[in-house]
Amino acid sequence: MLPSHKELRDDVLRVRVILDDVAQGGNRRSPESQSDYHRLRDKLLGSPITYAKVPQVLRLCRTLDEFWRHIKQVSPQWAPRIQHLASEFAPLLASLEASIVSPADLAIGDQLKTIGSDVVHGAWMKALERKSSDASGAITAARTLVESVLKHILDDLEVPYGSSDDLPKLNRTVATTLNLAPDQHGEQEFKQVLQGCASVVQGLGAIRSRLGDSHGAGKSSPRPSERHAELAVGLAGTMAIFLLKTHEERKAKSSRPRKAEVQEFSPERVE
Repeated sequence: MLPSHKELRDDVLRVRVILDDVAQGGNRRSPESQSDYHRLRDKLLGSPITYAKVPQVLRLCRTLDEFWRHIKQVSPQWAPRIQHLASEFAPLLASLEASIVSPADLAIGDQLKTIGSDVVHGAWMKALERKSSDASGAITAARTLVESVLKHILDDLEVPYGSSDDLPKLNRTVATTLNLAPDQHGEQEFKQVLQGCASVVQGLGAIRSRLGDSHGAGKSSPRPSERHAELAVGLAGTMAIFLLKTHEERKAKSSRPRKAEVQEFSPERVE
C-alpha cells in the first residue's frame, strides 16, 4: 500500500531535520542519522507520489558525507545553507500539504473567505493546519471558528451580545434571530435537525474545554487523537457554512423591494 501524503510529508520534515543539523556542523557520522537518512531518501525516491518533486540535494547526495561536501560549497556560513535547503524542499512540501487538505475543506475555506473576515478565515486555516499534527490546537481553532461566525452574524445584524456570553448562548441568540431555533418550527423533522445543530455547537464548546489546548493539561488528562480533531473541524466547518448561508439568504430576502401595489382606476371619460 502506498504511504499517505501526510506520512510522506512527515518523512520530508524528518529529512529536513537531519540535513539542517548537518548543515550547521552537526554529527554527520552518527549511525542513527545515517540510517534514517538512507531509509527516508530511498522511500522518497521510490514513491511515485514524491519522486518528481524530490529536491536535487537528495538526488545528488547518497550519504551525509556527500551532503556535507555539497552544502559547504553553497555557503561557508550555516544560515544561508538553511535558507537554501528550505527553498529546495518548499515545492515538495507544498505539494504534499495541498493533497492532505480534502476538496471539501478547500470548498469551505473558499466560502468563508468571501465574507471578508480575516478572523473567521484565519480560524479555519489554523484548524486545517493543526488537525493532523496538533489535535488539541485544531479542536480549539474549530471552536474559535464557530464563535467568530456567530459574532460576525450578530455584528452584521447589529444584534447586541455580552462579552461574557458563552458559545451556547451566542448560538441561541443567532438561532432565534435567523429563525433556526427548534421551538420556532412546528414540523418534527425540522425541530430534530435544528436541535441537532444546537447540540453540535454545544458539543464543540464542551470538547474544546476537555480536549483543546486552551487550558493546562495534567498528567492524566485525556489526549485527543487525529480522528477527534477531524470530527471537530469537520463539524465546525459545516456549521459555519450553514449559519452564514442562512444569514445571507435572509439578508437577500429582506432587501428585496416589495411589489408595488397597482391601483385600479377608471380612465376619465372623454366627451
